[in-house]
Amino acid sequence: MNFDEIFWHDSEIQGITIDRTNPGYNDVIEFIIIDPDDTRLKITFEKVYHAEFNMNFHIIASESILSASVSTVDSFPIKLKELLKFEGPLDDLKYFEIEANSTASTMKICALHCRIEVLSTKSTTN
Repeated sequence: MNFDEIFWHDSEIQGITIDRTNPGYNDVIEFIIIDPDDTRLKITFEKVYHAEFNMNFHIIASESILSASVSTVDSFPIKLKELLKFEGPLDDLKYFEIEANSTASTMKICALHCRIEVLSTKSTTN
């Protein structure tokens, strides 16, 4: 499964974790989401170069997702490449953006890798 295959609209963000146990070598951000079919997924962004979270809180509602996208060529990663002196090909650095419904929050991540793992499905949770 890849990032674009997830049915993002109305999926629910259950948690976000930032792992800096290997700082600079492999910074990691993990999202736990439940999609509209009750499939629980872990999305792991590895070798993160930049993250920008504009999040709003104190809304009494689940954090549902409006949309999510990934691109390889965008003005944001180009500027980031110049800022960080990124040495690899620009196509290797991916730009992920997740926009939330409930709180109008936006999460932007520039990373080299995105891994998706199915944690459970509706049939395994019943």
